[in-house]
Amino acid sequence: MQDMEKQRIKGRLWIALAIALAAAWSFWGCLEQRPPPPKSREQVISEIDAELSGLTSKGFSGSLLLAQDGTVLLHKAYGPADRSSGRPLTIATGFDIGSLVKPFTAAAILKLESRGKLRRSDSIVRFFPDAPPDKAPVTLQHLLTHSSGLPDIVGAGGAASLLTSAAAALGAYVAAIMNTST
Repeated sequence: MQDMEKQRIKGRLWIALAIALAAAWSFWGCLEQRPPPPKSREQVISEIDAELSGLTSKGFSGSLLLAQDGTVLLHKAYGPADRSSGRPLTIATGFDIGSLVKPFTAAAILKLESRGKLRRSDSIVRFFPDAPPDKAPVTLQHLLTHSSGLPDIVGAGGAASLLTSAAAALGAYVAAIMNTST
């Protein structure tokens, strides 16, 4: 009978040892899975810059403006502006962004409308007092939905400069309202 008792105690000891080893294994495993400490802002910015610089050897070209709370953290251009001539890209290089600005403009107009600064039913004459009289019925809603009846004048020589100055004027107006609104 004593042999059976010894066997039972021995079995329990092995089970206890197995549980202790499993607990230790789990504990050490958890320690290994802790995330690394957070990186400093400067380190993150440096890594972003290094990554984008490294991508230029793979054909990447672009510019980056990284800002936080109104403070510019990184403003830099990468790669060539023109691959055939090798002219480098600068932060002043212009890009043909097509219609990418349209959703941002629409969002800004809707935000200004929600703040009571303008209405989609406002005539463009409110923003461009020198607009021809026949354009007075055109509203912001018409512009947003591309139903104003205004011709597409991009690339039409002198008309492009008119479009650029009109866009700049509207952009300045929107920026002024956004900066003074709360």
